[in-house]
Amino acid sequence: RNPSGAGVRRDQTWAVTLISPASLAAESEIPMDAFEPLLGLVRRKAPFVILDLPNVWSAWSQEILVDADDVVITATPDLASIRHAKSLIETLKKKRDEDAPLHLVLNHVGAFKKTELTVKDFEEGVKMKPFMSIPHDPGLFGSASNFGQMLGEVTKRNKIVDNFQEFAQTLTGRQPAKTKKSAMDIFKFKKAKK
Repeated sequence: RNPSGAGVRRDQTWAVTLISPASLAAESEIPMDAFEPLLGLVRRKAPFVILDLPNVWSAWSQEILVDADDVVITATPDLASIRHAKSLIETLKKKRDEDAPLHLVLNHVGAFKKTELTVKDFEEGVKMKPFMSIPHDPGLFGSASNFGQMLGEVTKRNKIVDNFQEFAQTLTGRQPAKTKKSAMDIFKFKKAKK
């Protein structure tokens, strides 16, 4: 039985997503002992586990964040977000091992140019350098979302895609798999040159 009442969605043969319940009335306080068997199973089956946690500070979310190998904190460059990010960073630094990495990612940079903080101001405010700043690009993200695609499937040549690739390599310690070219790829290339 799923402890959160959430559904399971299989996106690719290699990615399974545990999605939240459709009703907002669902109870958000979930006992940690309900998560432990699920997380244990996932850790045994997958080389990497990524949890996208809701913006709640409960016993179960605290325990998951404290025990995680890496924590990625996403924030937008505004005053409310700097306050939340600073509080979360300070709390996690106290509770986690000194060598347990925290990564800061700024999202929607440039979306509200008149009111947003600069990346430098945000860095000084939270006393942590962002690993990555993701520019506001509604066209790219909207296309990916609308068609259920990864950013790299929408476009291969984009600085944002390159930044995500670099970030994934940092988190996993792995280089991307080399794709093998088939004989058909050679014919496609020759045909395109005509």
